[in-house]
Amino acid sequence: MYIQGCTQQQIAAKLSVSLKTISRDFQELKTESKEWMNNLPEGEIQLYHKRNLETIEKVNQELWKLYENAKDEDKKIKILNMISSKCKTHIDMMTSDKLWKLRSSIQGDLKIKSMFGKYRSEM
Repeated sequence: MYIQGCTQQQIAAKLSVSLKTISRDFQELKTESKEWMNNLPEGEIQLYHKRNLETIEKVNQELWKLYENAKDEDKKIKILNMISSKCKTHIDMMTSDKLWKLRSSIQGDLKIKSMFGKYRSEM
């Protein structure tokens, strides 16, 4: 619902729960997200990946707004297909084996640098 552009108040009303519950859930998700991002290797990949995830979220929010305002059923279906594609991209970015392998490799390089003052390639 958040990705669709709903506020926390709207989400609470739609789910018939208190605003406090929604706020707490949002805070927990933000904390988990920050922890996940902090565990990524330092450097550009972290910032690049974070920017890409934020962009996908913004695109999805705009697509949901377009969907809500669309009158033509064919247009709605096309928009839903785009939303589905962006959600898949988002999930792929969050769970990519390549990302995890790259993360492990960079973390290994950073450990070697901290221990020996040089990267593997410099030894």
